[in-house]
Amino acid sequence: MIAGLILGVLRAPHHLVYLWLLSSCALAVWIAWSLFNLRFKSQCNPALRIRMSIVYGRICAVLVLLSLGSICSATWLSQQLEHRLPMSANGSDITLYGCIDQVLDQQLVMRKGETVVAKQKLLLHVIESPYALRYVSLSEYYPKQKLSLGQCIQARVRLRSPRSFANGLPFDYEAYLLIQSIDASGYIKAIDTVPVDVQQQSPAMRRNLWVEQLANNMPSGAWPWIAGLVLGEKDAFSAEQWRLARNTGTLHLLVVSGLHVGLVAVIATLVANTILRLIVLVRGRSVGFSVGLPALAAIVVSGGYAWLAGFGVSLQRSWLMVVIAVLILQFGYRSRPLYPLLVALLLILLANPLVVTQVGFWFSFSAVGALLIFFSGRKTSWFEALTLPQWVVFCTCLPIALTFGQPVSLTHCLINLIAIPVLTLALLPLSLLALVTRWGWVNEVLAQIGDGYWYGLALMEPEPSAAVWWLEPIPLVLWLIFLVLLRLSGNFILVMGLFSVNVFLLLCGSKPGPDVFAMLDVGQGQSVYVTSHGKALVFDTGPAFSTTFSAGEAILLPDLLRRGVDEISALIISHSDLDHAGGLQGILTGPVSIKTIHLGQTLSLDSSAYTGLKRILRQASSCHCDDYWRVYSTDLAMRFFPIPNELRGKDNDASCVVQVIWHGQRVMISGDASQNVEQWLVQTYGDELKSDVLIVGHHGSRTSSAALWLDTVRPSEAWISAGFQSRFGHPHQEVLERLMERGINIVRTDERGRWQMSADGSRRGARDGWQFLWRQP
Repeated sequence: MIAGLILGVLRAPHHLVYLWLLSSCALAVWIAWSLFNLRFKSQCNPALRIRMSIVYGRICAVLVLLSLGSICSATWLSQQLEHRLPMSANGSDITLYGCIDQVLDQQLVMRKGETVVAKQKLLLHVIESPYALRYVSLSEYYPKQKLSLGQCIQARVRLRSPRSFANGLPFDYEAYLLIQSIDASGYIKAIDTVPVDVQQQSPAMRRNLWVEQLANNMPSGAWPWIAGLVLGEKDAFSAEQWRLARNTGTLHLLVVSGLHVGLVAVIATLVANTILRLIVLVRGRSVGFSVGLPALAAIVVSGGYAWLAGFGVSLQRSWLMVVIAVLILQFGYRSRPLYPLLVALLLILLANPLVVTQVGFWFSFSAVGALLIFFSGRKTSWFEALTLPQWVVFCTCLPIALTFGQPVSLTHCLINLIAIPVLTLALLPLSLLALVTRWGWVNEVLAQIGDGYWYGLALMEPEPSAAVWWLEPIPLVLWLIFLVLLRLSGNFILVMGLFSVNVFLLLCGSKPGPDVFAMLDVGQGQSVYVTSHGKALVFDTGPAFSTTFSAGEAILLPDLLRRGVDEISALIISHSDLDHAGGLQGILTGPVSIKTIHLGQTLSLDSSAYTGLKRILRQASSCHCDDYWRVYSTDLAMRFFPIPNELRGKDNDASCVVQVIWHGQRVMISGDASQNVEQWLVQTYGDELKSDVLIVGHHGSRTSSAALWLDTVRPSEAWISAGFQSRFGHPHQEVLERLMERGINIVRTDERGRWQMSADGSRRGARDGWQFLWRQP
């Protein structure tokens, strides 16, 4: 059944039809066999008949359960997709009515000495709309009125249907939005507030209103821990603190999860038992409800805690596992260790099968399952009980973290040995106590320990380059062998030895992947890189989507890391426009070192996008100084075509124009240079511009790619990096017609996703071939 639920949501419909037909045939064969036995049972060997009936029955049961599970999850997915804004309405203006459920983000700027909101992002619970929308994510630029949680509005909005970038990375944005019931995103064009109808406020909205009121009455030092560890607020900690937690492998401790819910259940049980003992001491006898009070307290208190933390899918999963465990212990039901876990897994998948796309799902069930398998029926010493669970969980979750692109190092495990007790024994209990009692001394102690926690993490933070980011196949096989040996062995010394060997082999580092020339899908922007024998050249970093989220950090950097790139030989930023340079900060602060930086023009050092990077950028050189070939390996070389000062009056015309030779292929990259620059290049360099691949200038705008330029470069293939249904109209039809008239093959990121050329000449796009059902075309 569990396998069927997973198959139903991951596989294509025609694959499921094959499964259903196979199940029907198997069921028909089993029925025919049973009828045959009834008709000719006197002529058959009884033992053979019984064995065959059992075998056929089990096969049919497996296939029927697979089919039933796949039907359930496929039906659930189709129902969710019915709520999504149809692609035919993408970019349209509609009027909707709803109430503000969350304020997701606010960007503040200084204007005339005053701090004003430049942009705010809201989550709107839709009550009335032309489509069956549930929640929509809306941005409002320079709002004229302050909007608060629970406020109902009628707004004219421009909406876009959810569609993620296609780069083959682990995080699935469209699946995440479906899980959160967010059916569209867009921005507000006009807005009217309306009186609040309390009956229309969802429980989650009332909870968010209460959190907002609470934030105004709590001390600033203690509030981040209360908001983060108890209320599950994602913005409780700063961007720098999230970065520190990620680099130290303690990110999971700041996200309310099964660890926190289980700990609260344990605390509630201990408190209930203490109360019962006090009652016995006072009255001299126990009370009638003493048997079930600890179990009831664990279920109710942990459930209330999960609700306070937002009761998301991960918390629903964690609380359900607590409930099952408590009921089994309460009623003394004896079962195999994994049965309760499998029951919880089945219920979670029935409620939301798409959670299999989330890393938290795999972390949660893998960690609990490993602990159950390794410690059921095993006697351990106090030292083993103190250390071995951490080793087992670390080793079990290691390949999961690497598969989802999260950094892992042995140092992370050692840091967690200290961080977990601090959080579970001090920070979380104090946060709960501070929320319940509002005692001043509790807030002060919590703030002091919290400051010490961050200070300690900063001292122990390893170099980002010391972590492994992606999983290699051979270490994965070694990991599986290790888990089997670890389970079979009862010798603690052997267990630790096997663990050390396996971790060393797994974390010994990944070798560089095959050489590629890739153009990433970054929406309305551009980012290209090339690798050769461990060397990498990067041309532009893509756009910045917000002050804390950019294509450089979310797309380019993970893509480089999974290729085994730990050093960029040259980083070229064509010009200062944020659709080319917005992701620069994410690259410069990441775990990949950079040898040289070349700029088309001086970047705005006062811009928030480059905060803290002034010294690095001052060491960069201009790409308009020379035109000699720079050789990086036997198969990789690069040259610039300098543009004279008199032509670089506009930002676009200051773009670096680069030609790359890679495995015998010549690739021309011209940034956003206009036709005036193209004409000058043709007159100056002529046939030297001839290239096999042209990355079309300015995302296919009509201001670039003149006929003279195309006739001189004479590419066989043109790559265009543009956003899906770009509001700028990129690529323009005129440019496409010029390319088609010359028989040039056109590749677009808005249609093909990330486009990659391999050293052997093969090419493929991230959207080529089969796609998940929830993915937009």
